[in-house]
Amino acid sequence: MFINFLLFFFLVFKLIVGPIASVQLLYLIRAGKMRERPRRLNFAVGILWAAINIWWAREIANSLGITIFSWPARIVTALVLGAAVMSGGYLTTVLTKNLRWRSEVEDRFLRTMLPNALTDLPLWILLSVAVGISEELVFRGVLFNLLSRGLQFGSANRIAAVLICVAAFAMVHAYQGWKAVSYLAIFGAAMHLLVFVTGSLLPAMAVHFLNNSMVGVLLVRTLGEQKRNAASADAAI
Repeated sequence: MFINFLLFFFLVFKLIVGPIASVQLLYLIRAGKMRERPRRLNFAVGILWAAINIWWAREIANSLGITIFSWPARIVTALVLGAAVMSGGYLTTVLTKNLRWRSEVEDRFLRTMLPNALTDLPLWILLSVAVGISEELVFRGVLFNLLSRGLQFGSANRIAAVLICVAAFAMVHAYQGWKAVSYLAIFGAAMHLLVFVTGSLLPAMAVHFLNNSMVGVLLVRTLGEQKRNAASADAAI
């Protein structure tokens, strides 16, 4: 009975409630109606939420016999694909760092969810580990398996399941802005491909963690450069 409740709530939350709440949060941020919280409090809340999702997904997976932790069958392929995804993520981050994806209000709010200095990085990396594990378990692991078993599209079940999972994954990040949703849909599809080719969630978890960590490190470096340039300009004046 308890597992049935967990399963029902899992599907409703991940496919409906989460995406809708994220879109609503985006518009609240744009309207300036969201109160900013301390950065490290945001990190701590994110780690706690990821831990809850890991427990939630594992309970469902264990009850339904879904294998979630298995060693990749093709290690070399996992390394090559993982490196390709990481390279794409790095290039996207570097090439778009000077582009304005969001309004100033959105940027100011979202900066409270990202590291701002070297002292923020230890907690950010811990958050990246937790999120990398939890989101792969949820979207590429449990949700995909539930949908591919439950949908009625015959041979197209797996394709339909991937499309739904990619859409759900991207939309729960809608609070980051619509351009970010597009990027994350591509990232989510790449993670599904990595799981299919390697037969394991572990490479996807590793790439997800490394990608998030890299974004934080690059942001801290960029902010540091901006502060040094500003200090140099003030000194010149």
